[in-house]
Amino acid sequence: MTRDLDAIPDVLVDEEEEELSRSVMMATSFSGPLPPPQILQQYDEVVPGAAERIIANAESRQAHDQAMEERALTASREVVLEKEKTFRWWIALPSTVVAIVLIAAFVAVSQMDTTWESYGLGGFIAVLTLTVSVYRLFFHGRKNGNG
Repeated sequence: MTRDLDAIPDVLVDEEEEELSRSVMMATSFSGPLPPPQILQQYDEVVPGAAERIIANAESRQAHDQAMEERALTASREVVLEKEKTFRWWIALPSTVVAIVLIAAFVAVSQMDTTWESYGLGGFIAVLTLTVSVYRLFFHGRKNGNG
């Protein structure tokens, strides 16, 4: 769609006072905690010491952010260790019950009129293996300060 400039009323266009004008708009942007050095220098020219204050503020913000990240990681690590501890309990308790049952079976079989080699040695090895496994699973983290 084209417009005919002759259709514009003479009231709007005064040819004697018509001037060609041009507007230029410039925008700058930056990302990050600090503005570019040129802008910092301009701040410092307007308010002496402003650049130093802006930099100090950015440094304190960065230190705060790092401290918060460290606290979040520590809390997350504690949650994982607590879940791991709970998991070890849920494995250790039933395994301990099984070990007790195997020990009782070992004692009962050893009292019977059978030979040690046929039942007793196998039961003893099974109980010993299970007991060592439960001990390592349950108490292994305590050596690292986790249990």
